[in-house]
Amino acid sequence: MFTQPNMYKVIKSKKDSIEIFKEQLISKNIISQSQIDSLEQKYSNLLNSELEKSKNFEYKLEDVVNPKYKGNKTLTHKWSQIKIPEACNPDSEVKTGVNVEELKKILISSVFYPENFKPHNRLVQYFINSRKSSLEKGIIDWPTAEIGAFGTLLKEGFNCRISGQDVTRGTFSQRHLGLTDQESNEIYFPFKDEHNIKLDGRLEVNNSSLSEMGVMLFEYGYSLENPKNLAIWEAQFGDFVNGAQVYNKYFNFVKGNFKIKLIKMI
Repeated sequence: MFTQPNMYKVIKSKKDSIEIFKEQLISKNIISQSQIDSLEQKYSNLLNSELEKSKNFEYKLEDVVNPKYKGNKTLTHKWSQIKIPEACNPDSEVKTGVNVEELKKILISSVFYPENFKPHNRLVQYFINSRKSSLEKGIIDWPTAEIGAFGTLLKEGFNCRISGQDVTRGTFSQRHLGLTDQESNEIYFPFKDEHNIKLDGRLEVNNSSLSEMGVMLFEYGYSLENPKNLAIWEAQFGDFVNGAQVYNKYFNFVKGNFKIKLIKMI
């Protein structure tokens, strides 16, 4: 209403979509009003019941790894090989290092582009050539470290998926997983070109619409489907003041004994 009052006056004058749907079902004799009332009450009771249970509920690692557990069997089946840091011996089972020469190869490949491709001149100077120069000096900045993390995961067969507004270039124009040809408008992804480097995992980079909560919840669900999926949702720096954001609070999305927290970033 602050910025588009006329449009929202029209919206407010309309019935809720759920009410329209109910009327359609009733008019077609698919369901009765009493049945709808019963379903709504049943669902409301379920939500309230589960809410009360959640207030004193705690996950235990021995439960979520047990296929016979009556509740959430989070770390069973395809997730059963996941190593939990809390359950590992220090410096024995969890090793995250990579070969230095392999890492250099991955980092150099991140700024490769075909001979006839024409990226923006400023990117060539301040991003591509700058990264090559820094690597020759043994200098790795934060964006280069991020690319190295993606590249090494992909090399090991893990899938990396990142979504959000302008994630291809990065919120602060620091990432550039894809380069845009200044004449053809074609986008080239160095990590997707097997002639550049062979990576066994799947890279997905999706610039998404301004629907933060919808996108974030989709990506959270996507991350739960496969232990080999790294799913990242990146918010634009200013998006946390958008009305679609829940801000000043954080979410706890519980998966087993893990919590993913969305916190206010500004």
